[in-house]
Amino acid sequence: MSVKLIATDFDGTILIEGEFKNQKDIETIKKLQNQDFKFIGITGQPYYAAVTYCQQMHMDKFFDLIVAENGAYISKISKQEPIRSLVIDNEVILQLEKTVSQNKENVCFCISSDEKVLYIGSNVVEAEILKHPWFKNWQTKHIQESATRNIHQLTIICNKEIKDEIDEILNEHRDIVNWTFDESNGKLFYTVNHIDASKGKALKFLSEYFNIPLSDIMVFGDGSNDISMFQIAGTSVAMGNSIAELKAIATHTTDTVQNNGVSLFLEKYFIHKED
Repeated sequence: MSVKLIATDFDGTILIEGEFKNQKDIETIKKLQNQDFKFIGITGQPYYAAVTYCQQMHMDKFFDLIVAENGAYISKISKQEPIRSLVIDNEVILQLEKTVSQNKENVCFCISSDEKVLYIGSNVVEAEILKHPWFKNWQTKHIQESATRNIHQLTIICNKEIKDEIDEILNEHRDIVNWTFDESNGKLFYTVNHIDASKGKALKFLSEYFNIPLSDIMVFGDGSNDISMFQIAGTSVAMGNSIAELKAIATHTTDTVQNNGVSLFLEKYFIHKED
């Protein structure tokens, strides 16, 4: 297989609950970068969280680029120097937050890649949100203060009872926002970005920016936000723990994140050189 760039998702692909639970994937990615393979992280994580993981894999020393917030923000790792920045219309954010805040069990928060600040809705318990590895040492401000900032991603965690209301608002603004949707443990999880922000569109942008054919790009992923890049990459590898929709369109599958699926695949095809 012809591969000039390898793009990997983070959470559920090489990370478990925001952490490297083993060193195998890190070691393999470091080894291949030393052999002149180009690697890039392509994640839904905020920029300031994603760069920390990239540095552990030495990505800042080689291709030195990260795709964060599902393609809304592309920048160097070693220095905040964006080549792509797509922000959400603030009126949409405040409209969604108003609906979400009607029930204290719902959560709404947003992030800007320009700063290490988490903008949270009125019902969010700060201590709980800040326990997540992504937001270590972040500042918090009320979401109303986001009006003057460049917001790249909005997250909503809510009860099923307001799904129709959330969907109505999103559909009303479908010409300016893009979103993915998941369900877990009885809760709904929405991730909202600018209309042109998706992993697939980011991959296409990188392909054109660096003159690398999409046919020469390999991607790894596990979730619904990876579907758009799996649809266009020449080689797509679904984790063993991936959702069924992703496995159905992948060119290859590998083992689970718990069993080092990424490193197993890379070793098989690029270190032990299988066809």
